[in-house]
Amino acid sequence: MNFKVVVPKPISERIGGFGLSRGLTVRVLTAIHTLTIARYPQFRDARVVGQERYCWFRMVLAEGGATHIFYVAVDDTTAPGHLIIANIKHDFTTNA
Repeated sequence: MNFKVVVPKPISERIGGFGLSRGLTVRVLTAIHTLTIARYPQFRDARVVGQERYCWFRMVLAEGGATHIFYVAVDDTTAPGHLIIANIKHDFTTNA
């Protein structure tokens, strides 16, 4: 099946609120659209505890001496053929 990734406006706004550089923001959005589809066969059985309609995966991106970790929840049950980004969380560590 060919999937389409959907990033709802509240998720885009949340990403914008992370305080990332413009370049990293573009990389995050690009990674969401490419990695969600590419990794879906691997993470689709990793369900969010207590909200089993969502599966999740982790993305790691580096920029300027920091490692950024993004936890992405994906709704794969609402609309067949669509992987809807339901939530995203961000954490980072500085590389000393």
